Amino acid sequence: MTLESYVNSYLHPIGKGFFAEITLNRPKALNALSSEMFQELQKLLFSFKEREDIYFLFVHSSSTRSFGSGGDVKMVGQELFKNKESKAIEEFFKLEYKTDYLFQTYNKPIVAWGDGLLMGGGLGIFNGVSHRVVTPNTLLAMPEVAIGFFPDVGAGYFLNKKFQELGRFLGVTGARFGADDALDLDLADYKIEGMKKDEVFSKLLGETWDIGEKAVGEKLSGLLSQYALNRHENDKKYGQLLKCEDEIKVKLQSNDWKEVCENLLFWKNPGNAWIEESLAYFRKGSPLSWALSFRYLKEASTKSVKDVLLDDLNFAFQFCRGEDFREGVRALLLDKDQNPNWAFKAIDKIKEADLDPYFENIINRELMDDYFSSEDLLDQNHRHQAFQSKGSPQV
Repeated sequence: MTLESYVNSYLHPIGKGFFAEITLNRPKALNALSSEMFQELQKLLFSFKEREDIYFLFVHSSSTRSFGSGGDVKMVGQELFKNKESKAIEEFFKLEYKTDYLFQTYNKPIVAWGDGLLMGGGLGIFNGVSHRVVTPNTLLAMPEVAIGFFPDVGAGYFLNKKFQELGRFLGVTGARFGADDALDLDLADYKIEGMKKDEVFSKLLGETWDIGEKAVGEKLSGLLSQYALNRHENDKKYGQLLKCEDEIKVKLQSNDWKEVCENLLFWKNPGNAWIEESLAYFRKGSPLSWALSFRYLKEASTKSVKDVLLDDLNFAFQFCRGEDFREGVRALLLDKDQNPNWAFKAIDKIKEADLDPYFENIINRELMDDYFSSEDLLDQNHRHQAFQSKGSPQV
């Protein structure tokens, strides 16, 4: 498969204008998003942005298995082992978070059809759009703690939007959840049967859209609502989070990261298979990532999406300096022995002083703020200047 075909686009004529279809097309990798894919997405978003004859965008996958399984962290891990000061890693995270910011702040309505896996970097893109469709087949997660990383791609913003303790539970444990949970936490807007996609698409083609930007968004909302399933209809396993809300809030109500992590670590709930499954994911993760992720999500709760994404950039580079991210990628994605040797074997061995360095700023924040807002596709002026005078991350 050629690089160009990983992200495809097509302008569909409708009346006097068009709607733009963007297809993620890397099915063998479950649409793991690469630097090149982020570049192509940015090019398309910028090219459509100022065109008044493009009314809205429709983003989906060529496969029902996965809208986006995450960022291409396998590539990042390979780079970490090859070159401790890899510019490819710097470029990857800058491209990923800038792409997330573009989706979050885009000036046209965007429909995202999130069928199949919707995890990590895929969820970062999906949560930036105006009209978010999930299906009964959608499986969502922010599973980064399993590889010694943290819930990034703006999760500090979107996991904190509603029922904050529940969002933090998802971020710290890496729990898998479904369409109804996504609706409950304002991580999706509509649940529609996956088999209805072609019908919805045909309906979009048959409508009149030369009606003004605000009216287009409202009309899309009305059209998608016509296809939306009643809550919990036709699902064998419907939303779990709100059913467990009181229990989860008790476990996560403390401001002390160590207390919260210990609450989760020793929580037993044999009567709830979903909680037990979620805690099993949690226990396989990095203890350092547990602690850092909870503190990070807690501190992000009042921040703007741009500030969160800038924090993500800084935090990602800090993780590249540490041991657990590289070790997690090795154990789960490269060697696949499923036996990571974490820097800390137990949460009680971690001290506040072990966390504090991760929160120190090492990026040139003013320059990166400008880069996120610019239309500098290849980052000609900023690419090698993400960091303060100390230089690139020593990973």
